[in-house]
Amino acid sequence: MTRAKPFPRRVFPTMFATHRHILVGSAPGEPCFSKNLQTTQMRLLARMLLHPFYVLREFGVQLSRCVIENLGNMRSFYGFLQEIQLDPDDITQIVDLGSLKPFLLLASSIIESSLCASIVFAIDNVEEIWNRSQENGLYSALYHLCDTHPTFCRVAFTGTADHGLGALTPLVKRVKRDAEYQECLSCLYFDRQYSRREEIADPTPGTTEWIWTHPSYLACEQQDCGNLWIQGKPGSGKSVLPKSILDHQNPSKQTPQSSRKRKLNVVDTLMCDWFYSTRGGEILMAHKSLMQSLLYQLLLQSPPLFRYFRSISRQHPPLSKDWVTVESMLGLLKAISTTGIRMICVVDAMDESEDVYAAEEQRRTVLSQFSLIASECSTSKMKLLILGRPSPDIETHFWSHYRRHENLQFIIFEHENTDDIQKIIESGVGSVRRAMHSFTDHYDNNKFSSGQGHAKQRVETPQQRRSREQEEKECQKMKSYLESHANGVILWVTVILSILNTEVESRAFTFRRLHEKMEKLPRALRSLHASIIRDLSSKLDGHGWRTARKALMWVSGANTFHSLTAIQLREALAIPEGVSELVEQDDPIEPNLIPIDEWTEFRYHLRKLCRPLIEIIRPAAQRRVVQGENAIEVKNFLADPVASEGLFFTGKDAIQRLRDD
Repeated sequence: MTRAKPFPRRVFPTMFATHRHILVGSAPGEPCFSKNLQTTQMRLLARMLLHPFYVLREFGVQLSRCVIENLGNMRSFYGFLQEIQLDPDDITQIVDLGSLKPFLLLASSIIESSLCASIVFAIDNVEEIWNRSQENGLYSALYHLCDTHPTFCRVAFTGTADHGLGALTPLVKRVKRDAEYQECLSCLYFDRQYSRREEIADPTPGTTEWIWTHPSYLACEQQDCGNLWIQGKPGSGKSVLPKSILDHQNPSKQTPQSSRKRKLNVVDTLMCDWFYSTRGGEILMAHKSLMQSLLYQLLLQSPPLFRYFRSISRQHPPLSKDWVTVESMLGLLKAISTTGIRMICVVDAMDESEDVYAAEEQRRTVLSQFSLIASECSTSKMKLLILGRPSPDIETHFWSHYRRHENLQFIIFEHENTDDIQKIIESGVGSVRRAMHSFTDHYDNNKFSSGQGHAKQRVETPQQRRSREQEEKECQKMKSYLESHANGVILWVTVILSILNTEVESRAFTFRRLHEKMEKLPRALRSLHASIIRDLSSKLDGHGWRTARKALMWVSGANTFHSLTAIQLREALAIPEGVSELVEQDDPIEPNLIPIDEWTEFRYHLRKLCRPLIEIIRPAAQRRVVQGENAIEVKNFLADPVASEGLFFTGKDAIQRLRDD
């Protein structure tokens, strides 16, 4: 027995709840004919017809055909007409003349005789019907059917305008044409989807340029599909690279030089990305979040892909997220890849994904499915750029993939970032030099300014020249030391430069003292963090120590829920410690705020308080706060009670601190 396909109720999301009439934005599909109309919805469609006569005729033909199909032969159909007191001539009047009265009698009789479960009359492109006087009669007839048989009859209009609906106009419920598409996007979207990407600082100008000419990158560019695995040690600056690649794909951030380097971006290529983050909590570590974000971005860029999503989403109630599972989304990604659409998926910090045993199994499943999609589907044009630290299960997966498919390219990040480190050192030492002369420059500008507002050209004295040459010599020694001891770890370099900046800003410095300070600092990240803690304990009093710990806990705890701004951190530090202060003061927050005129001042206060353990990405009021350049290293260090001394706290402690405050 032939069964009709289920009516796509997601096209008419409210019609099947409480409303009998609905204006929708897309046609419901082809007419439905079935041998078993008693359990099937009869769907009748009039599409692109210019006159109400043709609409009635089309509905009459389809009604008659459905009954004939259900009864089995014409003789039974004639018998049915006789029972309802209709002649074959009446059917002819419907078909040939679009007569209204016999049409209503036929439709009502079909419903009353229980020949079908229900009837849906759908009129597509309602704005195309031009005979308004007769059109009102048609709509009134359909309204009469729905009003007489409210349980069994529905009417759906599709189009871009509702003129001509006559008496039905105030009764019609409206849904936008892309309502189901937007509903699907809303099911995939979640808060903090881009939070980790937005926390990453922009690369130092001139860095990450090596990727565009790297042999492995170029080989990946030449392939239709494949994997590029970029592995790097902690603190090597990996997360800046994917952001740089994504920025190169963004036309608003293009320069004439960068646009020529966009190797992977070709015409009609869809870009999507995900940045895992341990400090972001379960949401930013979850593989489900990865799949949701990738599919959301693909669907947002290419609405025609919705045809793959609706086949799954329509199996569930409207607005339900039950279909949003890792397994179903992997299936969707595989289905999309079979179309041959060019896609580039960038995934950062794969090693920071869920790290419990069951989740590690799921990580292998996700990686394996990605490999299948990018390698074993003959029509796939998907490329995967995955970055992360060395991790046994990830390395095992990729080497296994390479033995089977060979379309894997591999880059060890710290082997390639030497030029980047040199540029960061050059920029950082330049910042230290500017800090050395910040007061002198301000003084000189005032001293030598002319009445017209133009600075006079200074003439360098022999003493000034010798001083400048000595300064350049000492700064070159700093650069050489940092370059020779970086070992591919950009974070170590930036922390050292931050410490040197703090020393210079104290005004009690000499080049000898700066060199001694720099050379005494440990060359391993963990030991360097321990050295920073010891330095803080020797310089901060009890109140300063408690404030530093409070700031670190707020940054760590808040990032589990959302990114923290400088405004929020300043106010958090002003929350009084004791209950008595809260009771005694009218406004306990305002008197405790750190006084600042500009947000660069607040950044300076944080640097004195926590050294490089906390950093503001950009010194503006709404910019986010992160724990240094590599927050996971700082977070892990602070969770060690021995190494972090009095600053020790766990992730749970930080979250509880936020709740208490």
